[in-house]
Amino acid sequence: MRAFVLWRASYAYAVVDLKKAETLSKESFTAAEAIDVPSDHDQCGPIGGSGDIKSWIQERVLSAMVGKGKIAEVEELVPQATEPCGIILLATW
Repeated sequence: MRAFVLWRASYAYAVVDLKKAETLSKESFTAAEAIDVPSDHDQCGPIGGSGDIKSWIQERVLSAMVGKGKIAEVEELVPQATEPCGIILLATW
């Protein structure tokens, strides 16, 4: 939940404080790393599945950074991303 809230807050700050928006976006990515991989009995989907919120948030944060030309920062974060996120991101480059 924290990762999602930080990600959405970064959009709100983009209008008034770009630096703060970028900081919140990176914090969102970091917070998403703390999301546990769901067990087999969990209602959430597996990594790469439709319920994979961890990869979903990471992919949106990194895609937004690519759109803003922050390629060097994205390259630093991609190794920390989930495998499905990295695959999706590389496919769009």
